[in-house]
Amino acid sequence: MALLGHFPALCVTTFLSALNTSILLTALPTVALDIDAGELCTWITNSYIRSLTVVLPLFGQSINVFSRRWILIISVVIFALKSGMAGSAKNTGLFIAGRTVQGIGGGGINTLVNIIIRDLVPLRQRGKCVALMAAVWAVGTVIGPVLGGAFAQYVSRRWVFYINLPLCAASLLLLVLFLRVTRPHSGGTVWRQLKRVDLVGNSILTAAIISILPALTWTGTTCPWSSCCIASAM
Repeated sequence: MALLGHFPALCVTTFLSALNTSILLTALPTVALDIDAGELCTWITNSYIRSLTVVLPLFGQSINVFSRRWILIISVVIFALKSGMAGSAKNTGLFIAGRTVQGIGGGGINTLVNIIIRDLVPLRQRGKCVALMAAVWAVGTVIGPVLGGAFAQYVSRRWVFYINLPLCAASLLLLVLFLRVTRPHSGGTVWRQLKRVDLVGNSILTAAIISILPALTWTGTTCPWSSCCIASAM
């Protein structure tokens, strides 16, 4: 199978991303209390999901210009650095900033793994690989709450995020050693290809998510549904 040498690298990377979609669920009360999040508690999770969602189209278009391999490696590096930042944060602002940028790395991982599978695996075998990756994702999301609760109760809330560091190190090692994927040549200069990236569309999507998510978060708590602020954001 074409993916045989690359499969461990993609599995570890997928597991890393899946783990972080659920590990904070059971640790959230402990984390919020430790950093004194107060009313900003919901942003501990929302900041990650928001930034992850925003960058998905941008990463999807960037792979037609830059190396898929290096975009994935850079995404894992960003994820690792900001996991450390979130783990060591002593206040809510720094924590949310770390989680927001961590989501950018998560978005790159989610996008690139699926595209690399498409590049490396023939169509007839692709279903098996996608199913295996889905199984890895399922394991990560199931284990996440168990690990999060265990770390928060018996170790430290910081290890909810520090656990990403050895996983990122393993992922980077495997990606550097084994992942070999080339970008299909589309012709033209890099500058001409960059012009094909829909910056306007990505900007509109970013603005929409940034405005809608706070509205949904604050509705019924900070502001009523009839509030002008909520209506304008929606």
